[in-house]
Amino acid sequence: MKLQYLKLPFTLILILIFCQPLTAKQKIYQNEHAITYAPHMGRFGDHICGYSKTKWLSYKYKIPFLFNPFVPGHPETLDLFKQLTIFKAETHASKELIELIRKREYGKTVNPYLRMFIVEKESDLSAALKKTDMPTLFICSLGTQLDLTYETKFKKCINKYIWDIDLQLYLISLEKPFSSELKKMLTPITPITQKMPTDQVTVAVHIRTGEGYDYKKDPDFIQYYDNKKNFTKYNLIQINDQKNKVMFFGNKEILISYPENKEKEQNALNKRKLSMLRFLPKQYYVDQIIKLSELLNNKNLFVYIFTDAKDKFALINEIKSKVNLPNITWGYELPNSTNSSNIIEDFDAMSQFDCLIRPHSNFSIAASILGSHKIIISPANARWVDEKLLLINEVNIVMHNNK
Repeated sequence: MKLQYLKLPFTLILILIFCQPLTAKQKIYQNEHAITYAPHMGRFGDHICGYSKTKWLSYKYKIPFLFNPFVPGHPETLDLFKQLTIFKAETHASKELIELIRKREYGKTVNPYLRMFIVEKESDLSAALKKTDMPTLFICSLGTQLDLTYETKFKKCINKYIWDIDLQLYLISLEKPFSSELKKMLTPITPITQKMPTDQVTVAVHIRTGEGYDYKKDPDFIQYYDNKKNFTKYNLIQINDQKNKVMFFGNKEILISYPENKEKEQNALNKRKLSMLRFLPKQYYVDQIIKLSELLNNKNLFVYIFTDAKDKFALINEIKSKVNLPNITWGYELPNSTNSSNIIEDFDAMSQFDCLIRPHSNFSIAASILGSHKIIISPANARWVDEKLLLINEVNIVMHNNK
């Protein structure tokens, strides 16, 4: 009896010794989450923007990030990613995991994650983290909505869709120290140094004509119009880099062009026409180059146009004649550019200019994330006239200052 009495506690002791560490290890294991993104059907710029959103949430919530290099329908984009620091520096998702995301089989699981969670908006992620200790793979997308402290200042003034995609992405790229990490990841592995003019303010202008892959342009689409007869609202967004503070000034008197008369117009920002803000009438670029010159007190400018136009030089000469300002030097090729069709080279070069005038294009949005532009001008709203004329009636001007 005495021997049996001694065996029982010894057995219990062994159970306690071996079970205790396992319980602690299991507890740690159940708090191991990760975050990645489901690639967009688009191309390079779309993926950079989706990556940047997910990278921000990873940083903000301290969740390990997994890079997903899969690009549905555009295998050439993978070759572009391989030229960026992202590809070598980030931890890649497993092949099995990438395949499940590609097939959108989110009901299945991949070791070590016990479930997948689709993040439609940031508040969903925040709530899920509070409720579960189950190892979860959070999956974001280009459309994932972010929650920013700036939102209450902007949301009433700027169209929600444009706000979500454009300004949110740009603002998170300014957050320190996250900004330096993000820019490092978007930097080409092989350095590309552009010799910019030092005695002029350099201006990158991104013009998408739709003559390439994206869009079959309507031949009757009106490119020029009398801007004096049409109302344009300018939103001035000032960013103090030292204080990391954003101020919004809507409807500023000095920045508004008033119409002489109003025409019957249709709201352009419905789902079907939204993508047209990528393919803007040439009048928009003419107006914004002139506006920028005015804002800079007509300093000497070096303006370079990045475009998908088939006849690039004809387009530059056309815009040049319409702008017709003596203080502007027009760049036909970057001084040391050997291959103007190289997407990575254009992406990196666009980021190195002092100012950027762009459409609603994720390629130039991505370039603004990589760059340190002092002024960025972009469309915020538009209206249709008779389905042939797209009037850009609201424009954002982001200006940086150090005071």
